[in-house]
Amino acid sequence: MIDRKWWILHGMYCSGTVYVDAGAVVALARFKKSLFAAGVKRVEGVFSSNQAVRVVYEPETNGEPVDVIEIGHGLVNYTSAEISRIRGCHSSEFEAILGYCDSDNVINRGNMVITIPDQVLDDVFVTRTHKTKIRAEQRVPVPASSSNLSAI
Repeated sequence: MIDRKWWILHGMYCSGTVYVDAGAVVALARFKKSLFAAGVKRVEGVFSSNQAVRVVYEPETNGEPVDVIEIGHGLVNYTSAEISRIRGCHSSEFEAILGYCDSDNVINRGNMVITIPDQVLDDVFVTRTHKTKIRAEQRVPVPASSSNLSAI
């Protein structure tokens, strides 16, 4: 798997850029999820499916120029035109919009390499709610008491 990730990151030319929202950044980088169309804000460039793209986050400001934060690289399941049409939509709406549905996600987790450092992720994106969820997921599950036991 390491060779595949290296190939996606260094061996393929990025044909375009997919801009995502902050929720998608946390889902991708912290929780290791796939990129869904609901988290896509816009698309730059012209590319076809199965081509490499950059996944970036652009902070919202009041007209001031800001640097984008690169989240990673990935292989897309749809073309740039199709992603532009389905961005912000739920996966169940793809067939009505496109006429078909090849995949529920824009980039599958196995086809993505995350490049954002954990320190940047923690400082910029992870809110108190997310930190509570992360701590809860890191806890060892406690076995539930059995209600089938009768008093001895």
